[in-house]
Amino acid sequence: MKLGLLIGGSVIILVGTILTVVFTIIGRVQRTRLAAARAALQPEGIRLDSGLVGGTARFRGFSAPGMYEGGAIRGVRSCLVLTDKQLAILGGRPAFHTPRGELSRWQVGLDGARLRLVSDDPPGAKGHVDLRLAVPDAEAWVAALREAGCPALSAA
Repeated sequence: MKLGLLIGGSVIILVGTILTVVFTIIGRVQRTRLAAARAALQPEGIRLDSGLVGGTARFRGFSAPGMYEGGAIRGVRSCLVLTDKQLAILGGRPAFHTPRGELSRWQVGLDGARLRLVSDDPPGAKGHVDLRLAVPDAEAWVAALREAGCPALSAA
């Protein structure tokens, strides 16, 4: 009896340790990739940078290279960067790069305290995407994106 408990406990500790190491490595890789992507955007003149934030992505009839979502709601961790030239939504799958002249593709508004970006014509993809992200100071993001060319989210 004691030997079984000892073996079972050891297996649980081993699996927990392995999962901790794996998720730590995955997190470091994601942060390194985001840092490199942000650095590449630096010459464009960064106006706002959300840092890595959590939220949800809702898809309907959505397809992008290497991805299809007929209809889904997924948790995401993304980073929004608004530059003088574009809005970059990084870290999630897919990533979006929308030139300033095409920001009318995204409607922007608030969902409670979260930033909400909705598009029926997302850049580099087809279908509907609805992003709800917990960015710091979501109201400032809405104001900046509206000024940059995103229309207000229509009440539905």
